[in-house]
Amino acid sequence: MTKKNEKTIPAFEMPKFDASTFDFAKMNETFRDYAEKGAAQQEEFFSKFKTVAEDAKVSAEEAMEVARGAGDELSAKAMENVKANTAAGTAFFEDMMGVKSFSEAFELQGAFFRTQYETVTAQVKDAVELTSKASEKASAPAKAAFEKAAV
Repeated sequence: MTKKNEKTIPAFEMPKFDASTFDFAKMNETFRDYAEKGAAQQEEFFSKFKTVAEDAKVSAEEAMEVARGAGDELSAKAMENVKANTAAGTAFFEDMMGVKSFSEAFELQGAFFRTQYETVTAQVKDAVELTSKASEKASAPAKAAFEKAAV
């Protein structure tokens, strides 16, 4: 039993190729143009890549130089703080050796702790400011390089 509305699909035929009418010279010309455009694009890409890589190298060197300077500055500040805290501790110990009563020792200790709390708070604040400034300086070359690369 066959269906009345059945459609037949024609068979696929390969297009006929006649080599005698094909212009191989034109194909070579097209291929050459394509290859030249590809080579030009690659050359342009590698040129841009080289420029970006060189800029990144320079910005990394600048950031490292700034970080080194900031590290030196932080180390010097830390040594200054250690000297000041050691001197304060030594002076406190000497004062404690001359105490005559328990109440005098208690008062002296309270004053020392209060002073040291204020001193250490100020030292930490200075260290945070130095670190913040150093990170801003160190990141500036990288920010500039990224902005330049984004354009």
